[in-house]
Amino acid sequence: MKIRINLPLILLLVFSYSILPAQSPYDSLKYNYPYKDGISFDKYKERRLKLSKYMSPRAIGIIFSSSYYSPIGNFYQPNLINSNMFYLTGMPDQKSVLLIIPGNYEYNGVKCNDIIFLDNLSTKNTLWYGRKVNLYDAEGIYGFKKALFLPKLESILDELVILRDTLYVAEFPLITTEGVTQGEQIETKIDFLSKLKQKNPRLLVKNGIIGLKLMRESKDSDEVRLIKRAVEITIDGFKATINAAKPGMTEYQLKALMEYTFNKLGADGTGYPSIVTSGKNSVFLHQTINRDTIKDGDLVIMDCGARYEGYTADVTRTFPINGKFTKEQKKIYNLVLEAADSAFSVCIKDNSYLNPHVKATSVIQRGLMELGIINNPNDVNYYFSHGTSHYIGLDVHDAGTSIILKPGNVLTIEPGIYIPEGSKCDSKWWNICVRIEDNVIITDGEPVMLTKDLPREASDIEDMVGKE
Repeated sequence: MKIRINLPLILLLVFSYSILPAQSPYDSLKYNYPYKDGISFDKYKERRLKLSKYMSPRAIGIIFSSSYYSPIGNFYQPNLINSNMFYLTGMPDQKSVLLIIPGNYEYNGVKCNDIIFLDNLSTKNTLWYGRKVNLYDAEGIYGFKKALFLPKLESILDELVILRDTLYVAEFPLITTEGVTQGEQIETKIDFLSKLKQKNPRLLVKNGIIGLKLMRESKDSDEVRLIKRAVEITIDGFKATINAAKPGMTEYQLKALMEYTFNKLGADGTGYPSIVTSGKNSVFLHQTINRDTIKDGDLVIMDCGARYEGYTADVTRTFPINGKFTKEQKKIYNLVLEAADSAFSVCIKDNSYLNPHVKATSVIQRGLMELGIINNPNDVNYYFSHGTSHYIGLDVHDAGTSIILKPGNVLTIEPGIYIPEGSKCDSKWWNICVRIEDNVIITDGEPVMLTKDLPREASDIEDMVGKE
């Protein structure tokens, strides 16, 4: 009997093994934690233990990371970090699931109040996307008493829910992968939880983990330090960009200058897509298509924030591209500034979280009536249609209860006025849009404005423009 040799197949197999040998040097590379100025791993362990104490001994908490990478064509782009997972582990860019287990749970003789489940990444993954956390790193570096591969999650949960009655699922992050991939991520998680519920009908599945928002809304000293650095980088970015601004430049050129400065000064990147709008584009609050040429006489709104070691700033300034406000532009600018100062004055602990917005709205309402832009006080919402404050931290709109201001809260003060063309007011006001946004820490005493070194007064703003 003749034996036919498939030479092309043999060559393909040999070539494949030559690319990825069985004992690849990639398998022994040391893990390099990217955040050198960040928070200690002991602090993350303390957070996990504290969170478990908020929960009943008959409950379990589960936190899903974002997917490791989301596909774009035949290329894979890293997803944004799930802020809940990062807050509790310090683990960036890693497909994983975290269980918080109150009370006493023992796995193979090891008592643990949490377990991390990791993707078993192949040598090929490491070659293309870098060395990720493995089980030894999770226990030896990150301080988990037990780390397992993801396939073990189902059996561990099956064991745990026999004696427990509630499963708390951390909310999906506010910022995640867009489009189809996001839908698939959420669908996969819902499918997993549905199967668990079918096997355990009496199990109560709740969205949100008790205590997590409370913990995240008040920043500790390490978090404040990192946010301050993010703000410092952002301020330098604004100064460099506004100093270089002049008529005829494009919105994307200003964006490029801003983000170049962020990266030059050691930021991770931006905390959210940079917003650079000019003229009539500025009536759109979060437009991120920055393609227009900025004309002489236009106002520019730049809403940008550097991200540093995971934490983000969120700052906005409005400036005239030619370095001089018109009479009408200055009146609107000064009105927004007055509203911002009024809101800042009530950023005092134990005040209602809504107090800054109430104060800012009152000032803008009165000012627009005095200028003849509105006749009915309720029409203020037509020109000021968003809230004045939100928390910042790991997310640009960070987790929190939004009830009472507490020491350690870091939030924005960002009133604005936007007058679209065709509004029911004198046309001299049309296309005047102004937003001023600062970052504030609530303390036991007076509030601290982190962005105080970035000019806010109209004359100071004018002096900055085009002075490179």
